Amino acid sequence: MVKLENVRWEKIFIGLWLVINLVVGALIVHQYGISIDEPNNYRYAEDTLDSYPSLFGILYEPKYDSSYDGHGPAFVAMADLLVRTVQGLVPDVFAPDLWHFSYFVTFQLTGLCLYWLAKRWFADWTAWAVLMLFTTQPLLWGQAFINPKDVPFMFFFTASIVFGFRLVDGIQANGLTVSPEKPERSLISKIPAEFFRALGNPHTILAGVVLGLATAMRPIAPFAGAIVFFFLFLKVRSRAWAAGMAYFLIAALSTYFSWPYLWKSPIVNFFSSLKTTSGFPVRGPVLFMGAIYPTNQLPRRFFPALLGFQLTEPALILISMGLVISLYMLIKGKKREPILLFAIWFLPLALWIVASRSALYDNARQLLFLWPPLFMLAGLGIDSLMALARSTPARLILVMVMVFPGVFAAIQLHPYQYIYYNSLVGGVQGAFRNFELDYWNTSFREGMLYLNGNAEEGATIVVIGARPIAREYARPDLLVTGPDALESLQNQTYYMLASTRANKDQSLCIESETVFAVERAGGTLSLIKRITPGQVCR
Repeated sequence: MVKLENVRWEKIFIGLWLVINLVVGALIVHQYGISIDEPNNYRYAEDTLDSYPSLFGILYEPKYDSSYDGHGPAFVAMADLLVRTVQGLVPDVFAPDLWHFSYFVTFQLTGLCLYWLAKRWFADWTAWAVLMLFTTQPLLWGQAFINPKDVPFMFFFTASIVFGFRLVDGIQANGLTVSPEKPERSLISKIPAEFFRALGNPHTILAGVVLGLATAMRPIAPFAGAIVFFFLFLKVRSRAWAAGMAYFLIAALSTYFSWPYLWKSPIVNFFSSLKTTSGFPVRGPVLFMGAIYPTNQLPRRFFPALLGFQLTEPALILISMGLVISLYMLIKGKKREPILLFAIWFLPLALWIVASRSALYDNARQLLFLWPPLFMLAGLGIDSLMALARSTPARLILVMVMVFPGVFAAIQLHPYQYIYYNSLVGGVQGAFRNFELDYWNTSFREGMLYLNGNAEEGATIVVIGARPIAREYARPDLLVTGPDALESLQNQTYYMLASTRANKDQSLCIESETVFAVERAGGTLSLIKRITPGQVCR
């Protein structure tokens, strides 16, 4: 009876946590600006949904113009369906807010996935602490509202691991072998029967569909399937082959049905997308430690350094503790599974990226799917502390100490939490002019709201950065244009809205007055200058 009560209360607390976070998200979502990638994602989603009347390319060839650097459309298509549905019920709702909330939901679900993984190996208090530590990271909280690709992919990749483990547990507990009354002569003869039994297993279907959707977002996702199969083989040996074939078949079909770009030539187009995403399309320049680098010439320390500078101090301490404890656990032969999961999930890709100097940009946001295993490692550190803090008040205080720096910074930086840097570089103030801050250009919303209230009627706004974002928020009479128009504007008054990304603003319109700046915690994200006739502006 006690166990059932614990389960009941656990579900109640999880439900309350989720509801509170979603309510908070719904109340503040309108304060987050559109990010650079979003307008193209909207078009990509529309193109994808418009492809299905072709009956998978049989009646006509769908439009593929927005295949978007090798990324698949599974999530944006689902989000677009949600947006269309809500707009049908509430026509006046601002569509970008609905999109932002859909990303935010996937972030919360990633936290739940981590909680369920932590419950496999750690005590309840540790699982709760892992959940709270992860979901109060300022960088992740800020990305959760504005990142249409990397945050949803982080969820689907993590969910692929979670449902994959449930598949492993189900096969280990119940098996998929044929009835003992009808013994088979060999492993090869057993596989067909086990394969079809696995194909109809709910765990196999769910795990395969989730992996397929993840793959139809980014073609690196089968790596999650490889992790699952490794653990499956580790647990059930010979029975893994039939279940694995069924699992990957369902995943492949799910990928094909949800990614129109694959319909014409599935294998060729899939590997073409994999090649594109693994190389990361070159974009630049990148500001790192006060120097400007091309994206394909970043120093090898780029990704490890950013992890060290953008995780909160408690997270860094707990991850470091977990690393030391993991070595001890390996020697003692205890809790090897979470250590093995971290080693397989994080280390190979991270080491390859560092060793190959893979082209990265936007503070390596493409690698957010490598963050969850770090928090599983932190779980080892948290578990050891929870063992020392035996009373409920002591454990509550411990969790509060873990999450306080993240919560405080998130409030201080709102709604630009993703520009967070910890005290190792002096916070945001220390990072300004040394590291990238608002690489998504979301501060353009705040800048345009200033111009809407202060610019003269019919004023011209020259945007150095993402013009589509500025146009989305511009007053109808304002003319929003790009730097190509500078020469023709020499004899009139106009405004310049410029991002501080890569410090480009330092060489723009030096003689002109800055009339407004979007700032947080000592860092300037973007600024507005008023240029009058005769002033040199390049």
